[in-house]
This record gives sequence, structure tokens and C-alpha cells, in this order.
Amino acid sequence: MNIIEINGSLYNLNQFVSLEERERSATDAEAWSGKTPERELVLTFSGGVSVSLPLAERERIERQIRGQVVEQLIRGQINQINWTPRAQQVFALARKHAKNQSHKLVSTGHLLVGLCQLGHGVHLEPLRKQRFDESKCIEDAEKIATKEDASNPDYSKTLLVTVQRARNIATRLNHSFVGTEQLALALLEADDEIGGLLRESYKLDAKKLERDILKELEPDNDQSA
Repeated sequence: MNIIEINGSLYNLNQFVSLEERERSATDAEAWSGKTPERELVLTFSGGVSVSLPLAERERIERQIRGQVVEQLIRGQINQINWTPRAQQVFALARKHAKNQSHKLVSTGHLLVGLCQLGHGVHLEPLRKQRFDESKCIEDAEKIATKEDASNPDYSKTLLVTVQRARNIATRLNHSFVGTEQLALALLEADDEIGGLLRESYKLDAKKLERDILKELEPDNDQSA
């Protein structure tokens, strides 16, 4: 259940309907004086439940709602894709790592840690051919994941983009499943700090990685792992 705390009370975000700004009802004193009431923030939930808040609370509330909704989108998006068993293991490792680090959401940093911790898969040997060091990468990815979690509660949008990119790569390569190899390629092409780490610090070449991955998949490159 996705819960949001407002004025000491808990509300279920699954029942969230709308967030709007409107003029507060005038008090008797304001009505007598002709003073225009201040505007307020109103959250509406299903069942006709509404909560009023000062406008100063808007940023905090929007951030909480956005973070919860993004997490739901990611889970829905992930569940709709034909992942290989190994790719599913990677996501399980990523979620476990985020939980162990007390991070709010799963990021591309956690996903990279999962890929490294898996220890096997079509992605691994092609990466090692470019002198990729899993142990060092886990350390670097952890630092990025921690920084993202502390500064940007919405950061998991980048994971959603990466998931979509992995599916697009699988489609382009005529693969019926999305595996660890597509995840690795998607992370390497990412525009975030994790993509920068792989390209700039580790000097990984996406085209060479893709060629080596396809060689790993021969003779039947429809089989992903």
C-alpha cells in the first residue's frame, strides 16, 4: 500500500484523485473586512475525501506523490516485459540492494550493482573483454545510487527510461525476450551518471559490446539470458 502522511494523518495514494490550488473559504472576519482569502492546496481522494493544506506545502506533497506514482509505473512497466530468468534475478538483486541501503526507490545504480552481483549471463564475458571489473564497478555504482537517493527522490524515472531502452534494443535485435545483455547495453547508452561512468571512467564501447554479445548468442541469437 502506498501511504502519504498529511497533518499527522495517513492517506492511501491508490485512492488519490487530484491536486489543485483554489481560494480558501473566507472566515467571518475576512468577510466583514472584505479581505480576499488566501489560496490553499486541496488534495482529493476517492470517496469524496479532501484535505486542505497551505500552498507552502505544495512542493513537498507533489514530491511524495510523484515518487510513489513513478515507482508504480516502473513496477507496471517491468511486469509487462518478457524478461529472461537471469534478468529477473538482476531486478531482484537491485531491489534487495536498494532495500539494504535504506534507499527509497530503485535506480540505475542499483540495477548496475545487480548486473555485477549476478556473476553470470550473456553480458558478462563481452564486458570483461573490455577489462570491466565488477567489484570496482559495484563500489562506484553504490556511490552514485546513494547520491541520487539523497538529492532527488524522483530519480527512478531514469530506471523507467532504461527499461524502455532495453526493450527497444531487444526489438531492434529481433530478440523475443529482454535479458541481461539488453540491460547492459541500455545502461551504457543512458544519459545519467551511470551511463557516464560506464563510457567515460570504464571506457566501454557500446558498438563493440553489442558485437561481442551477438557472438555470444550465436548460432541462435534469439536466445537471451
